[in-house]
Amino acid sequence: MRQRFIEEKDRFYIGWIKRFLEYDSMIPGFIEEFNDDPEGVMKKYGFPLAPEDVIFLPIDFTKPKVMTARFPESKAPIYADFINRKFRHVEELLKDCTPTEKRFAKWRENQIARCMLDLGPQYSSIVHIPIT
Repeated sequence: MRQRFIEEKDRFYIGWIKRFLEYDSMIPGFIEEFNDDPEGVMKKYGFPLAPEDVIFLPIDFTKPKVMTARFPESKAPIYADFINRKFRHVEELLKDCTPTEKRFAKWRENQIARCMLDLGPQYSSIVHIPIT
């Protein structure tokens, strides 16, 4: 049976927190603006959240990935739990998808090594599938 990553009751918060994190990664100067005036930025961009709902501790990519909310009493733990379940699911996929065919297995090993060299450890959750 397929695992559900989002409970219906959490969909609203997960969606808005994800949108905030997308703005953070895609809009130059967004996070600086947020750091200067968190309440104003939430209002300006129409986020129906409190600033503490979107603040997470940095992820240590040298350890198993875990997203942690900075403020446990906020809505952020809902998103952190969602992402942490996805991290664990990807870890399971990475263990289970090594091809039995030696040539495909070698191709996959080469892709993993190349990505680690080119992209760095933060991209270690890419599932390298030789045939889709």
